[in-house]
Amino acid sequence: MKACKYKDKTILLLVFCLLLGKTFPMKISAIFICFIFLVTSSFAQDKIIMMNGKILEGTDIKIDTDELRYKEMKGNKPKERILEKYRVFAIEKNGKEDVIYKYDTLEGNFYTEDEMRLFVYGQQDAWAGSKPAWTGIVGAAVSGSTAYFLAREGNFIVVLVPIVSYLGLAILSRPKINKSSVRNKDYLGEGAYVDGYTRIAASKKNKNALWGSIGGFLVGFTAGLGANDFKLD
Repeated sequence: MKACKYKDKTILLLVFCLLLGKTFPMKISAIFICFIFLVTSSFAQDKIIMMNGKILEGTDIKIDTDELRYKEMKGNKPKERILEKYRVFAIEKNGKEDVIYKYDTLEGNFYTEDEMRLFVYGQQDAWAGSKPAWTGIVGAAVSGSTAYFLAREGNFIVVLVPIVSYLGLAILSRPKINKSSVRNKDYLGEGAYVDGYTRIAASKKNKNALWGSIGGFLVGFTAGLGANDFKLD
């Protein structure tokens, strides 16, 4: 469960306690309020903002020299997780951000802290709003039709079809920014944000192209072999 949900519940419970104060002694209401805060805060989870834009949630976060340890709730039991520190951008606790990332060109961290934050924002917006489904559709259509005709003729080059289809889409097509998914249009003028967005958009585009090409190839190849057998008969 997310921390924000617990905060909402806490607010409602506080209102309820204030109403109780009109009926019961204020000391009882104060004790009840403190109890509620203790219970809800124990369930609240901190956010771990990853360098790839994804967000993990956990409690009891401990930072070592090279690692970050935290506890993730799995069912009713917390399970300890370990992350490499370089994969984490920041930790958010009670609305306050503690940045782990450090600008260091010797370590390959060429973005400043503010630039990396924009880079992470771009990735997050791309995860949420980039939907390059067309590369999968085109990959399936091109790979499927080509595989069908080559398999029908018994041409051994058919095995190269999914590779050529994927590489063609990956190289020739460029990732696009879905402006409706951009949280702040001013960020479109920031190179770090655009780099982060296009990084994830390109990854999703290429993944769709790969699976579309493979899927289309399997269907086209199977259909082509069937047509080849029918032609031989």
